[in-house]
Amino acid sequence: MRPQMVQRLAAVEVTVPSPADAATFLASVLDFERRGANGPDGTEHLTAEGEYGLQPPPRMLSLVPGPELGIAGLTFEVGSASALTVVRERLDQLGVDHEPLDDDWAGGAGIRFGAPRALRVSCRVRPPPFTLALAPSDVRPRRLGHVNLKVPDPQATASFFCDALGLRLTEQLGEMLFFLRVRSDHHNLAFRPAAAPSVHHVAFEIPGWDSIRVICDHLAARGHAIEYGPGRHAPGHQLFLYLREPSSGLRLELFTDMAHIDDEETFRPIRREINRARSVNVWGPAPPASFLE
Repeated sequence: MRPQMVQRLAAVEVTVPSPADAATFLASVLDFERRGANGPDGTEHLTAEGEYGLQPPPRMLSLVPGPELGIAGLTFEVGSASALTVVRERLDQLGVDHEPLDDDWAGGAGIRFGAPRALRVSCRVRPPPFTLALAPSDVRPRRLGHVNLKVPDPQATASFFCDALGLRLTEQLGEMLFFLRVRSDHHNLAFRPAAAPSVHHVAFEIPGWDSIRVICDHLAARGHAIEYGPGRHAPGHQLFLYLREPSSGLRLELFTDMAHIDDEETFRPIRREINRARSVNVWGPAPPASFLE
């Protein structure tokens, strides 16, 4: 087993037709903190509460202009400059080209490289915290939990991230869905099959079960229907709620109570066969057709 070389999934970048519209929705409906457009292309950056006991990071989600919903990049955090050197050396061993990233508002020094199927990945040293105190909110998510991506070859893509960055396979459904973890969370990155790379959903952790009730009532009062849930997944065991940003179709999962892997010495990856009626939601209600696209 390769050592874990990254500490967490720090940010995800997705393409959307109108970053401003998507950012407005997320800020107004779920109280994401909007950093505003950054640069001439109109990319919007958003953050939320942050890890327990820590100040919010500069960004968790970046909305990049593009013709349709897609994946623009992933950013992982490493603990130090020496840890970044370990990643760089591993990429060199694999023959993966990479380029340096300078220290800036979004993160410390880092590197950027290409993963299979043109996925763009960055590894960066922890950035300075976002020092502006966020107003209290009952509906704002706490942290970025995971991203579920559509790719043409899920198994090969999962193997690359395990080999290059030390991510670990937690669970797989048949030969179709692969769930990888950075540290103890059941998964921080997942892959499912599709003809071309895209994003299925971006998931944010909320404080607990009571938050689902509060958020559902909040959405209903503002005329926004949830897409799916509440329910409980089999892989990961988390309680979930899905909704979609209307201008782009970006799907957000709000989750809590995810399983953790606390004993790396004895844990072995879980293998399940696909049962859509029970794998997606052990409580029973099947997902809508839109969720399976």
